[in-house]
Amino acid sequence: MYSTLLTIQPIIYEIETITRTISRNLIYLIVFPIILFFIFDTGSGIVLTILKQLNNEKGATKGKKHKLLSAGQDVGSSSKSTAISIPNIVFS
Repeated sequence: MYSTLLTIQPIIYEIETITRTISRNLIYLIVFPIILFFIFDTGSGIVLTILKQLNNEKGATKGKKHKLLSAGQDVGSSSKSTAISIPNIVFS
């Protein structure tokens, strides 16, 4: 009985080692990429949202002309000067 156990024990140890290695590699191959995907997906979503917001702000004032009155000019006057507005983008 003892001799049989001595011959089986190294085989059992090898099976445990192989199983442990496979499970560790599965974590590296499956779980780690999923975590990275969510990190980069969320990060790119934030960047895309910021870029969209900046594009919308730029597009909202693009082509719009605001009428400016010179000093002493009447509100009802027909000779009003026009100026293109520049958006104020502040990065803090």
